[in-house]
Amino acid sequence: MSPKSILLTSASGTIGRLLIPHLLSTTPESTRLILPTSSATRLATTYPPASFPRLTITEGPVSDPTWLESLCREHAVDAAFLNLGGTDELFTTLGALDAFGRAGVRHVVYLSCAGEFTSPEGAAAMLKRAGTATVIVKVAVEQRLRYAELPFKWTVVGPTLFFENDLRTPELLVKEGLLPEPLGERGVSRVSARDIAAVVAKVIEDGGEKLGGAKVNVGTLRRWTGRETEEIWSKALGREVRMSKGDEEGLEAYERGWWEFVPGAMGKAIGRDVALLCKVWLDEGFGLEEDEYRLLRAVLGRDVEDYGEWVAKMGKELKEGEGK
Repeated sequence: MSPKSILLTSASGTIGRLLIPHLLSTTPESTRLILPTSSATRLATTYPPASFPRLTITEGPVSDPTWLESLCREHAVDAAFLNLGGTDELFTTLGALDAFGRAGVRHVVYLSCAGEFTSPEGAAAMLKRAGTATVIVKVAVEQRLRYAELPFKWTVVGPTLFFENDLRTPELLVKEGLLPEPLGERGVSRVSARDIAAVVAKVIEDGGEKLGGAKVNVGTLRRWTGRETEEIWSKALGREVRMSKGDEEGLEAYERGWWEFVPGAMGKAIGRDVALLCKVWLDEGFGLEEDEYRLLRAVLGRDVEDYGEWVAKMGKELKEGEGK
């Protein structure tokens, strides 16, 4: 049975922008979507209230658990999608889980990353090889969900590497033929944000009935190497495309690239964190096992989008945009 009131964090993010129309098209007309945001004015330009009467846009800090609890109580929220990032992700996530419990939320969907983090062996393996806060915070949160006696059902969604990462700096890709994120030759699974949003919607609609206490990893069995990625992007753009080298020099260049986007010490901290994450992919690769993909396909009801086809489509659009 679909929830009657769904709270969605990061509504203006990559997944949120796809998830909202998906839920509006698949849930009953009586279902309301509650969208906490740091800028109600900006979000309302995307979703004008007169055109989207099922959406409630409310300005406030999701990092404030008392405000989040009151928001959930006010709108009788019975399902929540928790998609958080940033340097305060652990504080905000744990505070939100407590707020949801106090407010009587029945089902929480948490966006993590692909992998098995809750068994002693799985957690130990990840903590041993990953020195990145981006991943370790998710290990801690999943452990909390698994082992705490929380007053709600929960489901974890764990994506692999987004297709859309390739387009973080489209000007570099189109003008210089550069993919700055080094992936190496071990291979990584790729998945579209559209498929992630579709899985999240399915999990929300499940309400924790069949998937309560489960983790649905979202990706492919195929792992794309750096060389293969260069080849398909070169074909799509009709020019040579190269990826940052999968070695120490390449990692350092990728790390320094982040300094331009985020100034000061924070930019250096984020750059180091994502470089450490890339090192895991370079050393070990990243993808799904067969049993994980079987569960994904059962939830989604189909195979996920093909990365090669997506690159071909994006390459055509980028070339057409350059010609205008």
